[in-house]
Order: sequence, then structure tokens, then C-alpha cells
Amino acid sequence: MISSGQTRGLSHRSLRSTPRLLYADSNGTILEHPHLLAVGNGGGDPIPLGDADTIEIPRGSDLFMLPDRTPIGFDPTTQEIVDLPTDENGESIHAVAAFLAPAHTTTLITEFVTRDGAPDLPLFSYAAVGFSDDQYRVAGKRVDKSDRQDPWLFDLERIGICVSDELSGSSDNRLLQQLQRCALEYQCRAAQNYFLHRHEAPLPTSIA
Repeated sequence: MISSGQTRGLSHRSLRSTPRLLYADSNGTILEHPHLLAVGNGGGDPIPLGDADTIEIPRGSDLFMLPDRTPIGFDPTTQEIVDLPTDENGESIHAVAAFLAPAHTTTLITEFVTRDGAPDLPLFSYAAVGFSDDQYRVAGKRVDKSDRQDPWLFDLERIGICVSDELSGSSDNRLLQQLQRCALEYQCRAAQNYFLHRHEAPLPTSIA
């Protein structure tokens, strides 16, 4: 157990409608817990994901297994925040998070306990996610109404051709070389839009 008494300000109705906890087995299969509720963290104590705090997972988002991270959930029976290191068979399980599609902002991050020897995680945005009413629910909101970065509007084959055309006459341009990596390796929608000659032209920066 991590902490208790985290139900202050929550109605019984909000607890019933809170999405259930998701976790992953060692094979990466994502499962719904039968009674523990999903929680998230906004910089303080973990809180259950009430329906008012979540949206249906946006099209183009991804779900991740977080290796060697113990899932954290809320037990509505004991009204306590609990950790869940193993499943009912005693097998080790792992936390799950969502990476939201572009144009969305994460409002609560996933809650977990890092085990000894756990591998480092990439610098992604790990949104809290649960399952309710036959849909994944995430802690986030859409902040950009424009469709300029909606993933289904990008043809990767066409982008590859556009990148080759752009670099054919500027192969020594270091900025274009970096934008090529952003577009093809990192799948940056802003960089891909540059090569498609639409919407935006990003300028990557780094302290390195």
C-alpha cells in the first residue's frame, strides 16, 4: 500500500464511473483489472480517474507497457490507493500508459512504482489511462482544433518521396538532415508537414 484516504472530494457516483485499472502481463498483453480503479497524478497525490477527468482515447494514440513498473490503483472497497505487483496467479505485471495523438495535452500522468533494475523509459508523455464502458479512457484534452497533425492524414510513402526530393539538391544542409531524421525516425508530424510543403516548418533545437 502506498497511501490512504485519497477519496476526499469524490462522490460515490464518480467512483462508480471511474475507469478500471489497466495492466500488462509479461507478454505485453493489456488487461483490465476486475475491481481496482485507474488513477493518475497531476503533481500531488494519486487520484482516481473520474469520467469528468477523461476522454475517449483519441484516434492515433498508442498504449504502452512500462516494463518493471508496478501498477497503482484505487480500491473502492477499502478506499485506499494500492500497488499491484502481481496478478492473481502470482505472475509479475507491469503498468500501462497512453501516448496521446498530436493536438492533445495530457492532464494526469500514469502512476506506478519503479522496481529495482528497471530499464530507463524514453522521454515520452505517459498519460493515465483506464477502461470503462467498452472504451479506453485517458486523462487529457484536445487543445488544437486544427487537423494539421492528425496521424491518419499522413501518407508515409509520400513523405519518404518528398524527403528524398527535398534533400537531392541540399544534401549538405544540416538542418534538412535533422528534419529528415525527425520526419522519418521520430515520426514528427511538424517535420513531415515541412516536407509535404504545408502548414508549418519546425526548427529543432537541443542543448547538445
